[in-house]
Amino acid sequence: MSTYIKSKRQLDEHLIINGLTQKDLAAAVGIGRTYMSAIANRSTPVGNRTAKKICDVLNVDFKDIFVLSMSTKVLHK
Repeated sequence: MSTYIKSKRQLDEHLIINGLTQKDLAAAVGIGRTYMSAIANRSTPVGNRTAKKICDVLNVDFKDIFVLSMSTKVLHK
């Protein structure tokens, strides 16, 4: 199973609510800006520890911003 951001729009909304940029979130989580961008654009899955850290920083539940997928890529609706 792979974990992906549900949507970039949702992530952006949570960033705005928390007064953060993707760069700020990446720094707070301890990942690179390139990896954060790939996560936000749903071009790469996110690891469990990183997903947990993102949830903690944004103060959201896992199910609110992430989706699990059996495939290697989530299909866009």
